[in-house]
Amino acid sequence: MSSSKEQRIVWADALRGLLILLVVIGLSLQFGNYENRLSWNIIYSFHMAAFFVVSGYVGYKSAYRFSSLSRKASQLLLPFVSWTFLGILIKGGGISRLVNVVLRPDNSYWFIYVLFVIIVLFITLVLIANKYDVNPDKFLLFGVILLIIIMVVAEPRLLGFQFISYYFGFYVLGYLLRK
Repeated sequence: MSSSKEQRIVWADALRGLLILLVVIGLSLQFGNYENRLSWNIIYSFHMAAFFVVSGYVGYKSAYRFSSLSRKASQLLLPFVSWTFLGILIKGGGISRLVNVVLRPDNSYWFIYVLFVIIVLFITLVLIANKYDVNPDKFLLFGVILLIIIMVVAEPRLLGFQFISYYFGFYVLGYLLRK
């Protein structure tokens, strides 16, 4: 591999593979009275939080630029939009389903959209901190606290805010662990 490319972190890729497998297992357990099933509760107690920690860990860079977002958009938003339109074609629902997915992206692949928004928010906060010569880590932690306060006080449930505010802290934790 050339030195200009970042090397893959094998254990992180393996962990993400395991977490994806746990998502599939967790989804396959969702029948009947699944919320009282111990195996489902164990999987759902950590798998998405761990996924966002690993994403923050592998997303670490020594410098951030908005220009990197076009690549992330093609990696994350393109599949989200594609699956959304495919779901509308297969299941129907038309415009009302599309509006619902945009306003309340809490379907089975919500995490793709949420991860993209978290990356945009993360890069934005780091760049603002750098512009005003503020410690980015402290600025990010302030962002985590602010998002949680907004979620607790206002409980906005539009545009996936509840997921963004909750999982942003796990993404930042992964970044800080790598740093």
